[in-house]
Amino acid sequence: MQEHVDYCSGSLSSESAHPGCGSTAGTVSYQYDSMGNRLQLSSTLPAVPASGLLNYDANDRTSTDVFDANGNTTFNGQKNVYDFENRLVQRGGVAIVYDGVCRRPWPE
Repeated sequence: MQEHVDYCSGSLSSESAHPGCGSTAGTVSYQYDSMGNRLQLSSTLPAVPASGLLNYDANDRTSTDVFDANGNTTFNGQKNVYDFENRLVQRGGVAIVYDGVCRRPWPE
């Protein structure tokens, strides 16, 4: 995957995939508003669906997602569940656990 970053804004503007090992060639491109919010994702890769045009509210949250009173995304295609410390503990049917110092353990 080759990336192009706009160093003035620090935003990723596009990525290109080159065929090899059974992959498909294509490009993923991003457009941003003046606040740095992603407005649109365009893609020619079948595995990366285009987002269409995204709209944001006054708090820079996407208008298509559902948020709780703490600003956590509770639904964006799948249900998200948070604990009392606002840690994501479930996404769809997948449980997410944390160790004793609030880190998600990763397999080595």
